[in-house]
Amino acid sequence: MKVSDSIQKNRSQREFKREMRRLKDKQEIEIQKLQAEHMKRKANISINNQAELQNLRSDHDFKIRKQVQRNEEALKGIEKSLQDVKDRTEKEKTRIIKDLSQEKELRSAQHKLQIDKRRLDAQLKLDDITHEANIEAQKIQRENLAQKQSVTNDNRREISRIKSSSLRKKDYTKEKYEKETLAEENKYIKAIQKLRKRNKETLVSEDKNYQKKLQQNTRLHNKSVERLTKDQQAKRTNLKREFEKHFHKDFHKNNNTMKTLVGRKEKIYQILKEDIRAKAQREFTLKEDPFYHYIDLQPEVVNDAENKEYILKFKVPEYEAKNVKLVAQDRELRLSYDRNYKHVQNDEDGSQDTINKVESYITKIPVEDIVNSKKVSKSYEQGQLIYRIGKA
Repeated sequence: MKVSDSIQKNRSQREFKREMRRLKDKQEIEIQKLQAEHMKRKANISINNQAELQNLRSDHDFKIRKQVQRNEEALKGIEKSLQDVKDRTEKEKTRIIKDLSQEKELRSAQHKLQIDKRRLDAQLKLDDITHEANIEAQKIQRENLAQKQSVTNDNRREISRIKSSSLRKKDYTKEKYEKETLAEENKYIKAIQKLRKRNKETLVSEDKNYQKKLQQNTRLHNKSVERLTKDQQAKRTNLKREFEKHFHKDFHKNNNTMKTLVGRKEKIYQILKEDIRAKAQREFTLKEDPFYHYIDLQPEVVNDAENKEYILKFKVPEYEAKNVKLVAQDRELRLSYDRNYKHVQNDEDGSQDTINKVESYITKIPVEDIVNSKKVSKSYEQGQLIYRIGKA
């Protein structure tokens, strides 16, 4: 009985070993199929990623060229606006100089007209004074002639009276008559001399008054001309000073505006340059990150016999660790991962470029011992996701 039991037991063990070998061979075949399928999927994904990467690089290069062209056009526009500002400044400068020259000529002509007018007024006043003096001299001459005629008539009447009286008076002697006649003639001559002296004094006095008024009017005219000349020079100096002040002010203002525009142009150029560089760096980072190209779910499995657990280590970014799932059942560890990749880029024309990618990975890992699905812990250390699975 014992022998038959031993034989039966040996037979069962041999059958169990054959079954185990068969299962192991079957498992190896499945593993090879899975590995072949995995390699095929890996090659397809790699090809797709390379094609997509090439498309992204082409699009990115095209956008960079387009952006560079836009920047060059914007720079040309800024340079054109700066040249327009310079041209407007030169035109404004020419116009101001021309207006100042015309105003100077106009003021000079007005000043010349005022001087000519005042000179004409002074000449007219001088002619009036001369005419009045001539009239007064003629009047004095007429008065002198009238007085001379009156004296002559008086003398004649007196001589006639004397003659008549001498005829009446026979007792007058010839000598007495001559004396009286001589006395009357002397008296007439003295009267004439006195009258001439008075007329001469009157003429001298009138001439002095005329000369005095003429000198006074000449001084007033000269003072007026000098004052007008000084006022014109002062106005010309003020206009020149104001023009220079406004010209320098406008010149400095235009220079400051030009410097501000140049600074803004450089700043805009730097901002666009940094923006393009940042976008390119971001795209390059996303493209060069191997995690976003291809992921290999072949974690490191360690059998910790002392703690009676399996330790599974897997390199994955920390922000993607939440998408990794582990299911432990019997002698199999099933590792799954769902990855969503989305990138949105805003272009200058307001459009958006969106890239969406959804990937799922599943890896089955056989183990020697039966595992306990309730004793699974998860942690993240030094860039690795670590699972600890207790044994049953």
